[in-house]
Amino acid sequence: MKRFVNLTGWDQWQYHNYFRDRKTGQLAIADDSGQYPDETDDGILYVDFTRTMKKSYSPSHRRGWVYWIPLITPDGKKCSTGGDDREAVWLKRQGIAGKLESNSIRLVKKGLA
Repeated sequence: MKRFVNLTGWDQWQYHNYFRDRKTGQLAIADDSGQYPDETDDGILYVDFTRTMKKSYSPSHRRGWVYWIPLITPDGKKCSTGGDDREAVWLKRQGIAGKLESNSIRLVKKGLA
């Protein structure tokens, strides 16, 4: 049995698929460098619910706006990746309450806000 369960279906978005880690229960992400989070170039990355998802304009992005999704490695290193509005909406539907405040969305688990 695979450690990661795909929650978004393959090729849902251009860049990322999201997975539930059976071992930790955390929400993991994979880009197109690997089929599962533990097979990607970056290794396992989890959505970091303690930080803010920023929104910024990027002329090089196909839709113009990028949501910077906060991530964290299993050993605590913080990083982020760019996603689009469809990913932000999907994250909110997964039980993450998002509140738009001055171009930022605070990610918190629903019920804890």
